[in-house]
Amino acid sequence: MILSHTYTRTHNAIYFSDPYKQCLQCGEWIDGVLDAPGPNILIPCEHVAEYRDLCASWGPVDGCTCPNGWHEMRPRPVYDDGHHY
Repeated sequence: MILSHTYTRTHNAIYFSDPYKQCLQCGEWIDGVLDAPGPNILIPCEHVAEYRDLCASWGPVDGCTCPNGWHEMRPRPVYDDGHHY
């Protein structure tokens, strides 16, 4: 959890460990929510919208255990050294 400042208020930024969540409004992968009064604001797209969890089997130890093709896969980022981690 990270604190973020918006104008005169401080809110919690809650980041998900599950990488398979998408914004229902734009379809972008989301990393977390800004816990503000009222509806949550999605990070990084900043929409005030609901999100969906694409992988029902995801766990912190094994990750996604769905069969290939069961759902859309989130692309892994490529870092400056050219590796995926």
